[in-house]
Amino acid sequence: MLHWIIYALFIYVIYKIIKGVVFPALRITNTVNSKMREMQDKMKDMEQQQRQQSERQSRKKEGEYIDYEELK
Repeated sequence: MLHWIIYALFIYVIYKIIKGVVFPALRITNTVNSKMREMQDKMKDMEQQQRQQSERQSRKKEGEYIDYEELK
C-alpha cells in the first residue's frame, strides 16, 4: 500500500513540474517566436518602403542637375 502512495506522490510531483515549468516555457517560446516573425515582417516592409522612396527620389533627380565644368 505504501508503494502506491509513493507512486501517486511521484506522479503528482512530476505533473506539477510539467504544469508549472514546461507548459509556461512552451507558451513563452511560442509567443517570442510569433513576435520575432512580426518584427521581421515589419522590417521587410520598412526596407521595401525605403527602397521605393529612394527609387522615387532618384527618378526626380534625373535631368535636374547639369554638370558644371570650370573654364580657364
